[in-house]
Amino acid sequence: MHKERRWIKITPDICQDLSFVQDLDLRYGSEPYSLTDYDIHNIIAVYDSLIRGTGDQAILGPTGFATMLLSSIVIAICLIHRSLKSQSEAMYKVLKKGDIVRLDGKRGQFIGVDPFEGSIDTRPKIKIGFRGGLVVGLDLDQAWRLTKCAAGVSRIDRFDKKVPQTTSPHYILKEILGFKRNQIPPALKVKLPVVATKRESLLHYSNIFVGDQPCPTILPAGYYSRENHFERIGEDPLQREPVICFASEMEVAAGIANKHQGTAGIIVLDYSKLRGNLSRITDLQANNKRTVLISDISTIDKDDIGNLESLGFNITAWTPSTVRAANVKRISQHVSSAESVSNPFTRANCVLHNVAYGTSERLLVNSLEGETINAIGGKLRSISRQLSQTDAVSRFIMICYELLMQLRCLPLSLKQLNALGHSPQYLLDRLDELSVLDLYHVVPSAILPALLEIKEGLHHCMESHGNNHPKHAIFCESIRKLGVNDCLLVRNRREQRVLLDWFSKHADLDVLPFKVLTLTEALANRDPVEKCLTLGWYGRRYLKLRHSGFCAKETLIVYPFESEQKDIVVDKMSSYLRRISRGSSLSSGIARIDSGWPDLEECINRFAAQWEEHMFKGQPHMPTDQSLVHAVPVEFEEDYVAFITLGHNCRCLDEEEERIIAKKANELRPGDLLVFVKDSSDDIFDKLTELVKGSNPDIRKLTDLTNLWKDALSRYIQVHGLSLREFQQMLSNEGVKRTIPAIRAWLKEDCIGSEDEAIVAIALITQDRELNDKLDEVIAACTQIRSLHIRLGRYLARAIVASTTGGLLSEEEPLLQKVTNDLSSHAEVVSVRRIAATTASVPLNRANRLINKFLDI
Repeated sequence: MHKERRWIKITPDICQDLSFVQDLDLRYGSEPYSLTDYDIHNIIAVYDSLIRGTGDQAILGPTGFATMLLSSIVIAICLIHRSLKSQSEAMYKVLKKGDIVRLDGKRGQFIGVDPFEGSIDTRPKIKIGFRGGLVVGLDLDQAWRLTKCAAGVSRIDRFDKKVPQTTSPHYILKEILGFKRNQIPPALKVKLPVVATKRESLLHYSNIFVGDQPCPTILPAGYYSRENHFERIGEDPLQREPVICFASEMEVAAGIANKHQGTAGIIVLDYSKLRGNLSRITDLQANNKRTVLISDISTIDKDDIGNLESLGFNITAWTPSTVRAANVKRISQHVSSAESVSNPFTRANCVLHNVAYGTSERLLVNSLEGETINAIGGKLRSISRQLSQTDAVSRFIMICYELLMQLRCLPLSLKQLNALGHSPQYLLDRLDELSVLDLYHVVPSAILPALLEIKEGLHHCMESHGNNHPKHAIFCESIRKLGVNDCLLVRNRREQRVLLDWFSKHADLDVLPFKVLTLTEALANRDPVEKCLTLGWYGRRYLKLRHSGFCAKETLIVYPFESEQKDIVVDKMSSYLRRISRGSSLSSGIARIDSGWPDLEECINRFAAQWEEHMFKGQPHMPTDQSLVHAVPVEFEEDYVAFITLGHNCRCLDEEEERIIAKKANELRPGDLLVFVKDSSDDIFDKLTELVKGSNPDIRKLTDLTNLWKDALSRYIQVHGLSLREFQQMLSNEGVKRTIPAIRAWLKEDCIGSEDEAIVAIALITQDRELNDKLDEVIAACTQIRSLHIRLGRYLARAIVASTTGGLLSEEEPLLQKVTNDLSSHAEVVSVRRIAATTASVPLNRANRLINKFLDI
C-alpha cells in the first residue's frame, strides 16, 4: 500500500519568515532540487538559533556541506527580509520625487510621502503614481517592497498590468530583493559569516540557482581571507557588498560577526574549525551573537560534544532511525563519484539513502584462534581494572591490544607477513623488553602470573597464525565480489600498506578495481561507495560510518565475539545520541551489558587522555641517554604526536590552493594538515626533490651547476677570513644590497640560488674561474631549478590530495608521474588536534618525526 508523503508544516505562528521554503525553486545547474523534511528540520533549527535567538545550535548529521549551503541561502533571505522591514524609513527617505520604482513587478513613479486628502486613514503614505493617473499608497513600514529602477528608465506601467509569476517563492524573492539587471535593490545591510572550505564554497555556491537566476546575483557572496578583504563568488552586476561571507578561519568569521550590527551570528561547517577557537564562541555569546555548528557526525568525538554541551549548545543528532522518519527517498541506483562531486545535493540524497536504508551483513568465522584472542582480551580488561595506570602498565596493555587487533583484523598468516617484511614480531619483542625492564617494579606480585599468562597466550596465538589465518579464505572469496565503486576498509595505514603490498605480489592486476581505505580516510571521505568490505570490528569509531552514509551495503568478516561487541556498542551509541538530542540523562532502566572488549577500548582511551595531559602539562617520558633538544609537543587526530623544534619547517598541505606551505611550530593551528616522511625526520619536500634528482640525470646536472656560486662564495669567505658583514660591504660596492641574514641563508644546503644580480656580483668578487666560465649556465640552471621547486611543491600537494580523494593526476609530466609511486611510500598526512603552549625536552632523534603515542615512547 502506498504511503502518503508526510510534510512538516511550517505554520506562520511558528516562523512566519520561513513560509516560502517549502516551495523554494532551487536548482543546482539545470537540476531541480526540492527541500526534504530532513532539510526543513535542519533549516528550522538554524532559523531558531540565528533569527529567533533561542541559543547556539549544533546539527550533527551525514550531510554537513549540503545542509550548510541550504541553511545559508534560506537564513540569508530571512535576515534580509527582516532587515528591509526595519529599514523601511531609511529606504523611502533616499527616494527622490520622480524616481521610477517597481512595486509587485510593476513600474511606477515616486510622488512623495503624504496622507491622502479626505481619507479616513490620516497616516502618511508612500505615494506611487501609475499609468492612467492611478496613485497607490503604501504604509511607511512597507517601503521594503519597493526597488528603485536603474537610471534611464522612464516608462511606467498600468497598475492592473498582469505580471507573469511562476511560483510563490519566485514572487517572494522578487518582492524582497528584485533581481533583474535593470533594477537597483536597496543596500543590503546584512552579513552572514559562514566558516567553510574555500574551494568547495567557490565551486558550488555559484552553481546554485533560484528559478533561473544564479544565487550570487540574488544573494551576493564572497570568500574572506581576512576581515576586510574578500574575493567575490560568482557574478553580481550590481557589485554589492557580500551578504554571505565565506571564510576558512573561525577568527575571520567571528571578527565580521562582532563588528557588524546586522549580523545575527555565524554558521560553522565541521567541528575541526572550532578546535582551539572555543573562546571565540564565548566572545560571540557575550555580544549576543549565535553560533550554529553543522558537522558530519563521523568527524566529531564524544569529548567534542561534551565541549558543546558545556557551552550551552542545543544539539540535533541524526541517527538512522530519525533519518528514516524524515521520509528520505530510496535510490534504486547508486550515484557515481563524478556525479556526487559535481552536485552536492545529489551526494546528500545518496548519503541519506545509505543512512536510512543501507544494509549490513556479517560473515561469521568460527575458530579456536578467535576464541583465544577473545580470552586474552578479557584478561587484559580484568588486569586494567586492577592495576594503577602507570606508564609501564599502560604501554603493556596498549602493545597487547595492538597485537591482538593486528591478529584479528589482518587476514594474512605470519608466513605471508614475513614474506612481505611486515611481521608483527616486533610487538612481542617490545612486550618482552617492557616486562623485564619495567613491569616487575610496578606490578604487585599477585598480578604477575596473569601478565605471564597473557604473554604466553600471545606467543601461542602467534604460533597458531603461522601458516594460516582463519579469515583468509573468506577474505579472498569476498574481495572477488568488489567492483570499481566499492571499498576494502582497513584499520590503519600500516594494515593498508601490508595489504597493498600483498595485492601487488599476489593479485594479477595492474590497478586494483576497488579502493583500499583506512578507517580515518573513510570517515573523511566525501563520496559514498556502493559496497564496503571490512575485515573485523574496528571499535567505536567504526560505528560512525553507519551514521555517515559511507556505503549502501556493508559486509564485515568477524569472529562471533566481534559481532557481539558491535551490538553492544550500537546500543550504547544509540542511547547516547538520543540523550544529547533530547537534552536529558539516560534512563536508569537501561541495562549495562558487560562483554569486556568495549570496556577495554574505553580503558585505552583513558590511557590516551592521561598520556596527552601529561605530555602537554609535563615532560614526556623518553630515553635520556642522548642529547636533548627543546621542541613543541603537537597532538594529531590520528594516533600520533610530534615534537617540533622551533626552527623546523613543517610542511603543511593547503587543500584549498593545492600547494605545500612551510610553517613554524608557533604558526600551527588546529586542523592544519602536516605532511611527514614515514618513520623518519626527513623533510618531505627534500625527500621529493631527492627522488626527482635521482630519477633524472639532467636535473642532477642542473643541481650541480646551481652549487657553483655557493661553493665559490663559501671558499672565498673561508680563505680570506671574512665576516659576513665584511662580505656584505663588498656586495654593496658592486651595487647589490643584501641583509646579513640573507647572506647567511645563501650558505645553507637548501638554498637554490640567489637572484641573478647577486650571482653576477659573487662571480666578480671571488673571481672563481669555473663560476665565471659557466656564469650564464649557472644563472639559467638556478632559474630552472627554482621553477622546478615551485612545480614540485604544487605537484606534491596535488599528489596527496589525489591520493586521499581517489582522484587521478594528469600525465603531462612523465618524470613527476614516475616519482608518484615512490612518494606514496614516504608521505604520511596527519591533522593537528592540539599544540602545546610550552616546549618539552626530547632526544634529538625523536624530534620532527611522527611518533606513536604508546608504541614509540
